[in-house]
Amino acid sequence: MMIWLVQSSGVEQVKRICLSIAALAALTAGQAFAADLPPAPPVYKAPAAYVPVEPPCMWCGFYVGAYAGYGWGNSDATGTLDPTSAFGNAPPVAQPAYNANMSPTLKPNGFTGGGTIGGNWQTGSLVFGAEGDFGYSGLSDTVTTTVAPPGHVALTSITKVNTNWVATLRARAGWAFGPVLVYVTGGGAATDLNFNQNNTYATLGPTGIENTSFSNTKFGWTAGGGLEYMFSRNWTAKAEYLYMDFGSISGTGIVPIQPVTVSHSANLTVNLARAGVNYKF
Repeated sequence: MMIWLVQSSGVEQVKRICLSIAALAALTAGQAFAADLPPAPPVYKAPAAYVPVEPPCMWCGFYVGAYAGYGWGNSDATGTLDPTSAFGNAPPVAQPAYNANMSPTLKPNGFTGGGTIGGNWQTGSLVFGAEGDFGYSGLSDTVTTTVAPPGHVALTSITKVNTNWVATLRARAGWAFGPVLVYVTGGGAATDLNFNQNNTYATLGPTGIENTSFSNTKFGWTAGGGLEYMFSRNWTAKAEYLYMDFGSISGTGIVPIQPVTVSHSANLTVNLARAGVNYKF
C-alpha cells in the first residue's frame, strides 16, 4: 500500500511538471507568432468638417501716394461795356464788336502733380473708398484779339486765365479682379481761378486803357474713373481720368475816358489725365 502511494504521488508530480512545461511552451510560441504578424492597421479617423476661409482683403486699408499728369480745359470769357454810358452808346454799331472782342474762348492747359491720401474697404470683389488729393496745377492760356469797327477806334484785348493749385475729395467704388481694380469716382473739387484782361483803345492814350484782374477760390464738382494695379503687397500704380467743372468768376473794370464800367466773367472746365503710385499700410 505504501508503495502505491509513493508511486501515485510521483505520477502527480510528473503530471504537474509536464503541464507547466506545456504552458510555458505555448506562451513562448504565442509570443513568437505575435512577433511575426504584420503591424495592426491605423485606426481610421473621419476628416474634420470643411470650413471655408474668407480670402484675404487685398485692397483694405489706408494709403498715401503721389501723382503727376496733364490737364486741358475750356474757359469762356465775357466782357461787356456799360450800355448806358456815353462811350458805350455813342458808337452803337461798334459796341457789339467791342464786346465780342473782349469775350474770347481760352484753352488753358499744363502740368499737374501732387499728393494723395485715401482708404479702401472691400467685401468680396466690391471695393469702396474715399480719396483726397492736393497739388500744383499749371493750367494757363493767353489770347490776344483785335477789332477795328469802321469809323471807330480799334480795340486790342489781351486775356489770360490760369490756375495754380487743385484739390479734390472724392468717393470711389470699383470691382477687383485680384490685383487689378477698375473703379469710378466722383465728388468735390476746388481751384484758384485767376482772370486778367487788358483792353487798349487805340489813339485814346492812357484814358483808353482798362486793365482788370480778379481771382477767387472756386468749388466745383468732379467725376471720372481709373484702373489701379497692385504690383506688390504694399504698392499700387494707377491711371486715372477726371472731369472738373468750377463754374465762373466775375468782376468789373473801368475805362477811364468817361469813365465806363466793363463787366467781366470767366468760367472753367478741366479734363485731367494722370498717373500715380500709392503705398498701402
